[in-house]
Amino acid sequence: MGRSVSTENQLVRKILDAMFADVAGRDEFDREAIARLRELREAGALGKSALVSTAIRGEAAANNEDP
Repeated sequence: MGRSVSTENQLVRKILDAMFADVAGRDEFDREAIARLRELREAGALGKSALVSTAIRGEAAANNEDP
């Protein structure tokens, strides 16, 4: 039998939570970056590399980029 969508979503959420916990302990990621990544997860936007990159680098970096 196949897994239900709810079960799959819970599994994905657990995997992402474990990833966030792992990267939270690294110097490259500050609390704000982790919070922005979590917001992207909630919005279903972790597949958008430009948004993820901006979330990691921070808003100051995004504001200094050329369009």
